Amino acid sequence: LVYQAVKACEIFTSKKIDFDIVEKIVQQIRTKNMNIALVGMPGSGKSTVAKIIAKNTDKKLVDIDKIITQRYGDISDIFAAQGENYFRKIESEVLEEFSKEKNLVIATGGGAVTVKKNFYYL
Repeated sequence: LVYQAVKACEIFTSKKIDFDIVEKIVQQIRTKNMNIALVGMPGSGKSTVAKIIAKNTDKKLVDIDKIITQRYGDISDIFAAQGENYFRKIESEVLEEFSKEKNLVIATGGGAVTVKKNFYYL
């Protein structure tokens, strides 16, 4: 839409708009709306790094494990009582929910990327 607006402006004003300015605007829009997802081994510091990135980019922090814990209880209890498959199911549901939002820093659980459909949510 930015490029359409530029073309319309050029047509109506008969003035050429500098392409570098247009590219800078497009990049700013992409950066502002883009989510950042952190993936890695359990205990590798994803949540810690996500907090720092969120603070420095003015993006909202979403810690998937914390959200699961708030909604469903302790993760180790979920694994013990209902198994890994159930946990991965609710993890995928939470990831899908937040994939619809923009301007987030998402700290995933260590095994989130073991489920192929989660790639699309990140």
